[in-house]
Amino acid sequence: MMVLAAHIDNWLPTSQPDLDYFKSLSWCNDILSNPGARPYSVDYTKYTNRPTRGGDHFVCSNFFREDCISRHLSLLLEPGALPALDKTSEPRPKAQLQVPNIPLPSRPVLTASPTADMASPTAVQENPFPIHVDLYTLGPDLIGVPHTIHGGLVTALIDGNTGRVGHLHRDLKKQGYSAYTNVRFLKPMVTDDTDHLDIMIKCQISSRLSEGRKAVVLASVEGPGGVVYATGEAMIVETLWKERISGVL
Repeated sequence: MMVLAAHIDNWLPTSQPDLDYFKSLSWCNDILSNPGARPYSVDYTKYTNRPTRGGDHFVCSNFFREDCISRHLSLLLEPGALPALDKTSEPRPKAQLQVPNIPLPSRPVLTASPTADMASPTAVQENPFPIHVDLYTLGPDLIGVPHTIHGGLVTALIDGNTGRVGHLHRDLKKQGYSAYTNVRFLKPMVTDDTDHLDIMIKCQISSRLSEGRKAVVLASVEGPGGVVYATGEAMIVETLWKERISGVL
């Protein structure tokens, strides 16, 4: 059965000052003022027994500080409040390999009906899952090459956010693991003169497979003016806690 509701305990922003800051940015306020948008926060202490702020322990303990991720806000947008994320709309790189024109023996043409991995435009627009939006202020300690955010940080955020989205829509009796996380970098994330950059990460479940045990989650990393820095796709696989882990609960 497809689970559409998110298991969210706290419909309050993680930080009111962070909410006020992002409201001051016109491109962020366009999302925040959407009638279908609601700030929320997740209490990870019930899963890690460690205090966290807006993410899993790895992300929070390593990146949530003044010169790394100094601001963060999570939002849930109702289905239809924003265009659904669609991996079929990602730009495709042009092939560079020159293949010689060798005649091949004729074979029957095989066709396939649309599947979860090849969703039709109609199916994408009817995606019943909400979109999760996370806003971040990134700082100078996250620089790779001069004035550019390190791609490893982007990958970590996409992996963590897609995992969280899958977690919030999963069976509460089961634990989720990432089977894969694919990231495509489209534009360098160039900072301002102070080496800071505000970004938005959107995540949405694209499909659930195997009677709900697997979820494909899409992600888009964006900036002012709708610029897309990177896109991602992850598969979250659910398994019973007691099947894989002992002594956790």
